Amino acid sequence: MELAGTIVQNLEAAVKSADRLRGHPAHADTVAYWKQLLAYARATIRSRPIDDLGVSERLMSQLQSDLAEREQV
Repeated sequence: MELAGTIVQNLEAAVKSADRLRGHPAHADTVAYWKQLLAYARATIRSRPIDDLGVSERLMSQLQSDLAEREQV
């Protein structure tokens, strides 16, 4: 997966976007990107510096929750 910026920056942007779109439809491509980003972040989390670990895990958890809410609708 090619990212513009760091994993943390991309997770932050995805969480902000998901928050902004809460209660509104999102493009299928956007939701697919969020899922891919989450999978990529999980796969690479163990190679991240410890300082990023807590932030990354919090953002991944938030994005996962946002995706789960969308799937329930």
